[in-house]
Amino acid sequence: MDKKLPGLYHVRQHATNKISKPFGRLNTKKTPGHDEVLPEVTYRTACSKTQIAQFKYSPVANSIQGDAFCDVVHLCIVCWSNSCDRINFYTMLKSIYFYRNHPLYFHVLVDDLSERFTEVLFDTWSVSQVSLNTYNVKKLRKELREAVLKNYNSMIMTLPELLSSYTTKVILINPEIFIEGDVYNIWKLFHKFKENQLVAIVKPNDTSVVLVDLEKLSKFKASTAKYTSKVNLVLDLNQNVTAKNVQWNRINDIQEGKNTSITLQTLKAVSNVMNALPPKLVKCGGVFPEIYTDEDVIPQCRQYPERNYKRKTLLYVRKFMYTPKPNDVTLLTHLTYSKLELLEEISARWKGPISAAIYLSENELDKYLAFIQTSETLKNRYDIGYHVVFSLGRFYPINVIRNVALRNVLTEYVFLVDVDFLPMMNLQDIVKEHIGKMKTMNKKALVVPAFSSYIPNATIPKTKDEWIKQWDHKFLYQFKHKHFPMGHRPTNYTKLRNATKPYVVKWEAKYEPYIIVQANVTEYDERFFAYGQNKISHILTLVVQNYEFVVLPNTFVIHKFHKPFGDTNYFLKIKSYMFCLDTLIYEHTKQLNNKYGRNFKYEDFLF
Repeated sequence: MDKKLPGLYHVRQHATNKISKPFGRLNTKKTPGHDEVLPEVTYRTACSKTQIAQFKYSPVANSIQGDAFCDVVHLCIVCWSNSCDRINFYTMLKSIYFYRNHPLYFHVLVDDLSERFTEVLFDTWSVSQVSLNTYNVKKLRKELREAVLKNYNSMIMTLPELLSSYTTKVILINPEIFIEGDVYNIWKLFHKFKENQLVAIVKPNDTSVVLVDLEKLSKFKASTAKYTSKVNLVLDLNQNVTAKNVQWNRINDIQEGKNTSITLQTLKAVSNVMNALPPKLVKCGGVFPEIYTDEDVIPQCRQYPERNYKRKTLLYVRKFMYTPKPNDVTLLTHLTYSKLELLEEISARWKGPISAAIYLSENELDKYLAFIQTSETLKNRYDIGYHVVFSLGRFYPINVIRNVALRNVLTEYVFLVDVDFLPMMNLQDIVKEHIGKMKTMNKKALVVPAFSSYIPNATIPKTKDEWIKQWDHKFLYQFKHKHFPMGHRPTNYTKLRNATKPYVVKWEAKYEPYIIVQANVTEYDERFFAYGQNKISHILTLVVQNYEFVVLPNTFVIHKFHKPFGDTNYFLKIKSYMFCLDTLIYEHTKQLNNKYGRNFKYEDFLF
């Protein structure tokens, strides 16, 4: 029942060989006298592409007798941070969306990190007729939390209490599998349940797909004082619930020429699933979220609807482990696939945590992960949070991407910098020392002076003495000293040369330094959706809040010489774009003036 869509999906050849089973296995011993075979359902381990938003249904008494188009299929998934591969989870969702013909309601058991990942993914994906509830195990009452974490059987017994307000039945799915077929075919298996069946597995000795009758299970718990000791008996009754021709393959086997029935053609098709609504669901009621909303109507920018697009976002696409220490600073940056080597160079110099948001296409995702996995510098760094924003539209939505990185920082402070700037060695230690000496960092922005070199592969200075020497020999310059001197002029490079202690500088219009601030800093204005004004507008936001800009004279970043990644000035040559950009800075300035009682003139910021 393959559907075919254009697109390309690169199979993950570097995936782990182990399939995560966070709660162990169900007891599925053979019980005599049960030989009924259920209808065919096919699922396999693999992974996958799409767009989602939250849609809240009222509690539904789901009919499973007929193929009612508007029946809501309830799915439960367990996704802890260290046992739930984000890419596998994402691909499983795409396989479900690709074949589905019914509304879906997801119930996901999470911890703090996976809760952020799940909610952001569903919100930014914007698939119609899809709902999400997350259940953070840390927020459950003690007895329930302990039962959820104890083992798989115990966790299943908690589902009635967690989910019964929303549904009477649920399908429990391992996030490591690829479902090939309409998940409603699994949902219909509930009508095969015998009167005393509470839980059923779809394949013998395999708990990847488990059907749970919450209503019966709840009654069973109520009538059994020590229900946990009876769980295995209940499950034994259901070992016969199997599927014909069920296929099971690990993700690593999803390659041409291997013993698997998942073809690359199928994966290619599923990879290009978007947020289109199946025709049958058009008649169903409910909320139909948009991927484009023009809440802030600016007529001058109507030619550029991309500024309001929702872009599908995957957080922490690779294992992330980091415990913040006092005065820790996270380097926050953004990039495209073509600039991955620059991130590699940064990570060799910055030994502290990094939050990196990358803007790429679906076809680049596997190459991106493979690059990290094979990089000698990156592959063993688990203090780097990698976040993916999938490309949509003509522009690089720079402030959207920056905010994705900013919202996912665990440390108290952040260093806001572009990916083509290399920090001096040990910069994070120097910055932490300065922070420790300051009475407060509230409303403070520590400025790291920026330099540039026009010499390919120039030697990066290690100390201030070295960069002064390179400056004297004209190997280094104030960044953009010719093309845009006002961007860094207030840093006062003349004073910088001889300064030994931090000094305060006066802000000027169009100032856009690279700064260290508290992580709760105001986010970037996402209306600035491409080149121009994106950083200037953010600095102005800090100025109206009375931030003080303090230059750290013994620190620096060097702009890495590289060939242009396209014509960055291209958009500035388009009159309609410049008209839109001027309007955006006008609106931004007006709103700040109104909110903070200031009187800035937007004309001061025009190019």
